[in-house]
Amino acid sequence: MQAEYTLLEAIEAPVLGYAPAAQVAGLDDRVLEQWRADALARLERVAGRMRERGAVVHTRVAYGQPAVTIIEYAREHAADLIALTTHGRSGVRRLLLGSVADKVVRGAGVPVLIQRSREHDKDAKVS
Repeated sequence: MQAEYTLLEAIEAPVLGYAPAAQVAGLDDRVLEQWRADALARLERVAGRMRERGAVVHTRVAYGQPAVTIIEYAREHAADLIALTTHGRSGVRRLLLGSVADKVVRGAGVPVLIQRSREHDKDAKVS
């Protein structure tokens, strides 16, 4: 396939009450920049493996609510497909935490491919 891939990670500052936790905890731009750098490093590791196989891969880190950020990015860049991993939460955890995958599926307007994260599979084997 002649596909191009964009690996996107959305960073959302935690919220405590009515104020973002970054303000409450006094997190400054250096902390947020470190989060961004860590996210970019993770994405670049994956992108490197994909590039070794000949894929054209871009990496992006954005700030914002993950589902909204993913949907907006896909729309702005006319994505044909959104692929994402999920933690596979269900029941009360999903009710309390919400589901990024569910929100993306419902709001994307393009096909969404969902795969359970490898970390979840490792945790499931250990338990």
